[in-house]
Amino acid sequence: MRIAVTPHAAKGPEAIGGGALVGYALKSRTPTGIALGVLGAGLLYRGATGQCEAYRALGVNTASTGEDVARDVHIEKSITIGATPAELYSFWRNFENLPRFMEDLESVTQLDGNRSHWVAKGPAGTKVEWDAEIYNEKEGELIAWRSLPEADITNAGSVHFEEAPGGRGTYLKRRSCLPNSSAANPASSSKVI
Repeated sequence: MRIAVTPHAAKGPEAIGGGALVGYALKSRTPTGIALGVLGAGLLYRGATGQCEAYRALGVNTASTGEDVARDVHIEKSITIGATPAELYSFWRNFENLPRFMEDLESVTQLDGNRSHWVAKGPAGTKVEWDAEIYNEKEGELIAWRSLPEADITNAGSVHFEEAPGGRGTYLKRRSCLPNSSAANPASSSKVI
């Protein structure tokens, strides 16, 4: 069963707005007023229950699964670098190189071929740590990683390597994904992941 749930903070305004529209419909008794009243009844229902029948009919699911998934905040950066895709892939594949240019990343320790331990500067002088795994890889083209369960920050990232036009080096595109709960300090997070 798919359920569409409104976050707690949004329920009050929806109920108030819906109630106001229903009140207007009862007073005006015009076709426009009645249409607004029907809309208001839907908002009032959504505000009272947290569920949206329109979303349910469309198959939209906004209910939390209880699992923190790194897909809410997306950061994408790209640059052209004067090196071959193979050279850059080799440099990036050794995650222990990343603190050399990722400002808030203190260290990355390789645990085995596909797993690593990351330590980064957090807000107010704290440190955040997580273990990550490479879950997708094409030699010379792509490296994609994600944090493992129990991470301080649930995250995922990837880097793509494409030969730049005209033999100008490599077009490197880096993508990072974070859940909203980790976005309290997005400026810092985007420097790390």
